[in-house]
Order: sequence, then C-alpha cells, then structure tokens
Amino acid sequence: SEWQAALAAYEAEVNRIREWALRWLDSPQNMLAALKAVDELGILAERLYAYASLQHDMDLENETYKTMLGKAEGAFIEYATATAFMTTDVLNQEDIVLGFLQQEPRLAPYRFNLMQTFRGRKHILSTSEEQILDQIGLFSGTIDQVNETLVDLDIPRPTLTLENGHTVVVNSSNYYLYRESANTEDRRNVMLA
Repeated sequence: SEWQAALAAYEAEVNRIREWALRWLDSPQNMLAALKAVDELGILAERLYAYASLQHDMDLENETYKTMLGKAEGAFIEYATATAFMTTDVLNQEDIVLGFLQQEPRLAPYRFNLMQTFRGRKHILSTSEEQILDQIGLFSGTIDQVNETLVDLDIPRPTLTLENGHTVVVNSSNYYLYRESANTEDRRNVMLA
C-alpha cells in the first residue's frame, strides 16, 4: 500500500539522519542540510501518524489500522531517538552554532529553536539519556490506550429509561449530558448505571 511505501521511505530517511550525526556541524551548509532533512522527516512522520490515526478512529476493530497506528507511534519515537544527538551537539558546540547562524542567512528560520535550546540548557539530558527517555515514550500512555479501547469498543453499554420515557444508551457522551440534567432522578440513575 502507499502507506507502507511511505513508512519504508521514512525508515530509510531515519537512517540518513543518523549519518548526519558525525558531520552536521562541519559547515553551515551541512547544518542547514541536516536541519532541513530533520524537518522533512518530521513532516513525513506526522503524515504517517495522521493517516493511521484517522483510519483507526473510523474502525477501532480493524487490526490492520491498529497495527498501522502502532507503527506510526513507533515512527515518532524513532524520530526522537534518531535526532537526539542534535540537542547535545548544539549545547556542546554553542560557539560553532552561533557562528554558523551569522554566516548562513538560510539558517534564520532555525534561529529561534536553537536559541530556545540554549536557554533550556539546564533541563536537557545527555544524548544517551535523551534516547532512553524517547524510547520510554513507546510505553507511555499504554494504560490510557487500553482504557480508551475498552471504553470505546469492548464494554457493553447499559441502557436507561429517563423520566420522560426515552431510553438512552449510557455511553460517555450521554453520561456527561444526563449527569447534569435538571431532573434529579435522571442524574441519579445515570450515575448508577
């Protein structure tokens, strides 16, 4: 599929980003090329994720879409891990980076983020620590994802007959709607359902 082809292209680009680690601060031109490559990789990761997420949201039971979403989430973690060297390099080579910003006008769009990196120096970990933290992202939110799937898909919903005689399914939306009802009995019953 086109999505699988885009994912394969993305994975090849991640490997190219890793190759920049040894030479991206060799010249202003290398720095510019590396930053552009990182931008393009981020855009591709966002597209992969957006498509997979939208497909998954349309059909929560579809295993293909679940797999695609998992791969897209993994792509973001791979992106963060592959680019972690840049922050450490910027901090360790501040004079070089500032000099390149003066020498190469095409680096101007990156100036703000680079200066933010300098300002956040005391809150930034080493490259290896940043990579570990990025890899933990693979597991963060797992409990929330399981809960969301169960809440949205697997758990059967009770029904409730309201005081006006209407029967409603007590899903998340109706729960929030009727727990604020002006009718005390409806509020009590929806909270007990």
